[in-house]
Amino acid sequence: MILKMKNIQFQNWTFALYLLIISFLAYGLLVPYIGYSFDDWPNAYVLSTNGNLWEYLKFDRPFSAWTFLVTKPILGLDPLGWHILIILLRWFTSLGMLWILMQVWPENKKAVYGMVAIFTISPAFTQMASAITYSQQLTTYALCLLSIGSMLASMADTRGRIWFIGLGLISAVGHVFTMEYFWGLELVRSLFVWFALRGITTSQTQRLKSMIKISWPYLLILLLAIVWRQLFFIPIINLDNPINYSPVLINAVFTDPISGIASLSNTIVKDLHYLFVTMWANTLQPKFIDTTSLFLNVSWLLTLGVIIGSIFYFQRTKFENEDEKTNFKYNWRKESFILGFSIIVFGTIPYWITAEQITVGLFSDRFSLAGMLGAAILSVGFIYTISQSGWKATALVSILVGFGVGYHFRISNDYRWEWAEQRDFYWQLYWRAPQIEPHTPIYSEGAIFPYTGDYPTAFAINTLYNRSPASTDLSYWFSELDEKFYKDSKRMLAGLVLEKGLRNYHFYGNSLDGIVIHHAPENGNCLWILDSSDSKNQQLPELVRNALPLSNLERISRLAPNSTFHPNIRIFGPELPHTWCYFYQKAKLAAQNGEWNKIVLLAQEIEKLGLTPNNRIEWVPFIRAFAYTNEWEKAKTLTISAYKTDVKNRKYYCSIWKDFESFGPNEEISGIYEKLDCPQQ
Repeated sequence: MILKMKNIQFQNWTFALYLLIISFLAYGLLVPYIGYSFDDWPNAYVLSTNGNLWEYLKFDRPFSAWTFLVTKPILGLDPLGWHILIILLRWFTSLGMLWILMQVWPENKKAVYGMVAIFTISPAFTQMASAITYSQQLTTYALCLLSIGSMLASMADTRGRIWFIGLGLISAVGHVFTMEYFWGLELVRSLFVWFALRGITTSQTQRLKSMIKISWPYLLILLLAIVWRQLFFIPIINLDNPINYSPVLINAVFTDPISGIASLSNTIVKDLHYLFVTMWANTLQPKFIDTTSLFLNVSWLLTLGVIIGSIFYFQRTKFENEDEKTNFKYNWRKESFILGFSIIVFGTIPYWITAEQITVGLFSDRFSLAGMLGAAILSVGFIYTISQSGWKATALVSILVGFGVGYHFRISNDYRWEWAEQRDFYWQLYWRAPQIEPHTPIYSEGAIFPYTGDYPTAFAINTLYNRSPASTDLSYWFSELDEKFYKDSKRMLAGLVLEKGLRNYHFYGNSLDGIVIHHAPENGNCLWILDSSDSKNQQLPELVRNALPLSNLERISRLAPNSTFHPNIRIFGPELPHTWCYFYQKAKLAAQNGEWNKIVLLAQEIEKLGLTPNNRIEWVPFIRAFAYTNEWEKAKTLTISAYKTDVKNRKYYCSIWKDFESFGPNEEISGIYEKLDCPQQ
């Protein structure tokens, strides 16, 4: 067996397969269990309602609509299809990088393979789970690299030159007019040409002339895109939807040179540190090391397996015409430092000058997409510089690849858990409120989900309840209760007109026509939809209790839900099993409608199934139902059971029984008052 292993030789074409495998291991193992997050929700809403994509995207990237027009008919609304697409797009960008670098350093395949492998699993960008959103960025990335690769190919292939030039120009137009993410790479295009010309001409003068001749059409395309965007497009869209695309830091440098330069330098240093140090340090965070966690143990076994597999693959790959022990005709390591650093700087500078930063903001690592190409090149150049043998360099590259794969696998697990929580939340919301009146704001303390903020949650709720043809009027909005609520509390509690929206979608409502919710699954709670009767519930955060006057349960329709309406299972998945929270939500809905006998029937079904709440305060609708149906002993039993696990809520339980004074037997009420030590009047 050992002899057979030693005889294995991989051909160069297998490297594309290797890249696909590590892409799948890093990003694909958990995608069947990951849905939508972040800006996927607004995109999913527009796609699910057949909204006008051109109108939706015209506010910042009008031509980018074509990417969705191509993919939506194929992928539909199933999250899995989008996740498969984005993995393939990530693979395509790796193949594009491979094509480019093999034309720049054709005699250094092993080093190039290392650069491409590290780029493929770079820990710099961690938002692959937002598949719809970043399918556009990665499509544009692939077009940018295809354009550069085609340009370089036109220099060496005289027979297919016209075709490669045409492909390069078309791809360049496609990426610069679709979105601005990779404009900075256009500024490095000439450097690719310069290095590639090394093997074509020895005259420095001729090399310079050829570089200018080959590069200028692409730079002209970039210039036209910048002029169009800055002079014609942005002033028009800013009339209705102001967006800041101005070079803030450049303006600051001219206005106050000392502080402006200091601010710009600070931004650059921090982002460079992220691309070289922080992103790799993130793969070794203490929270990822826990020998009692089965998942984390599996993730480290995956890391180890990728390291060993990569070492074996690179060592057994046949690299023709490459001698690791001799110097090459040119100093490719020096060139890798120049090219890598240039890509990082020029690739990221469009964000730096607009005061954006990779290291500031939950979703800001998207600004590293262009720069991580240079970071991979520079890292491998550095590895081969410090290594005294090709084997050591292979081991170091393989270790980085393994750590990158394991890191992304763990990040995917975070998204998997969030999607499970999202599905649980939205199905509970539907069970509790099958219909909600339009123009209803929904309030919660802070964001409900870590990777999905306020406006994405608003679009998710609109997607959940969407039953109408395409419209730019949103029926619901999600608002986070935070310090802003305290500033505007008087106006909101008096009835404030709310105007919210995103791009061409708008929401109009009144602050008093809202619903206040509390979602704390980490405490074992179901989703709570609240009103003023919950004001004494000490389990609620103070901020939520103060906002309870904004909650109007009349917004939840008392009419029988439309039998044809059901959440789109292509988006939200099949209906979840009917565990405790299903019966709790149905009991709360019945309590709102005064259907006490229905709750008693639910209680009987719960008893048969052996279901009980994790948080016994959720017995409250059943306590009320038993009281209103004169089953006082059951009401007392549930109350005492809840109180024993939640003694700080004595006043809350007392207030519930106070509501029964008008019709309940005095001895029963007095007995429970004594048990709970309630104040009696």
